[in-house]
Amino acid sequence: MAYCWKCGAKLEENAEYCHVCGTPVRTPSVRPGVPSRPGARTGWTPVHTLAVVLGSILIVGLIASVFFLLPVQPVNFTRFEQVPSQSGVNAINLNLTADVAAFNITFGDLNGNAMTLNVSATGGVGAFAPSEPLNITVDSLRAGHALLVDAWIGRNGTWWPLFGGLKVTCDIQIERSLNVTLNVKTSAGDVALVASQGVVFESLDLEATTGRADATISRGVVLDGAVVVQSTTGGSSLNWDNVKVRGNVSVSVRTTTGGVGVNVTQDSLMAGNVTLNAGAVTGGVDFSTTIHDSVGMEVNSSTTIGGVDTNLTGFSGSKSMIQSDDYPAPSNFVVTLSTMTGGISIKADCEPGQHM
Repeated sequence: MAYCWKCGAKLEENAEYCHVCGTPVRTPSVRPGVPSRPGARTGWTPVHTLAVVLGSILIVGLIASVFFLLPVQPVNFTRFEQVPSQSGVNAINLNLTADVAAFNITFGDLNGNAMTLNVSATGGVGAFAPSEPLNITVDSLRAGHALLVDAWIGRNGTWWPLFGGLKVTCDIQIERSLNVTLNVKTSAGDVALVASQGVVFESLDLEATTGRADATISRGVVLDGAVVVQSTTGGSSLNWDNVKVRGNVSVSVRTTTGGVGVNVTQDSLMAGNVTLNAGAVTGGVDFSTTIHDSVGMEVNSSTTIGGVDTNLTGFSGSKSMIQSDDYPAPSNFVVTLSTMTGGISIKADCEPGQHM
């Protein structure tokens, strides 16, 4: 027996309208206001429901992550470390490593210290970052007449900003009277070194992964070992101004992506010879030099895609190889310039001068 879906009145057999309320007779699959039976088709499937749940979780997680990692918590951080010198110590072997930091390295008279390190961080970190955003460790050990120093500057925790909201700078000063073996590496940030009168390098290695690597070594500096200045992305440069060498030393200035710049000035004998390699995979190479006739130079150049431009005084040869008019001389540079994609620019000047 059928009943009117609207008023509930008992319907006659084959009735088309309810004799009580006049509502057309129909049989809805689901009555208004009545929950669906288990398994009834509603347009939603378990797959749809799972997709909505996962999408909601993903959106909430993304919003939370962005909030936590945005530089919303201000930072004004400083830390000063020093390594005292010791009686009888005449050398320092210093290893500096950082994951996110820029290094500025200089030399001076430190009055009883072998080195000082001043770290500063400004900007912001995520909402749940530790109160101190950096881990800094400095360990030193004496070995004979040398101090062995390892310094590490790294992130503290994972709640760092997504968009570079924190700037970390490490200012390093080294006692100029110590013979220096220096190794510096940073994953993100620049490395800049300035050395002048009285500094002796037993070796020098500056490396930046994302950032520039730049070295300036001036009159009165002595090189007693290899020099490496290199970057992966950012470029590298060397400014050389009347440096002394002991024996034969090698110098390498390289980058993978970015330009390389080398400027060499030498008007005095070096007491040895220098092999200098400067190159890039993608990027140009700029080389300029001014030497006096007691110093000779040969420059070899190669490029896969790009040309070689020269501006020469007192040099002769082809673009692939040039030599100063006095080559070989009592002191000599043998220079190799190379790039895969990019040009090479050479400005070379050999001036008449007195033996110094």
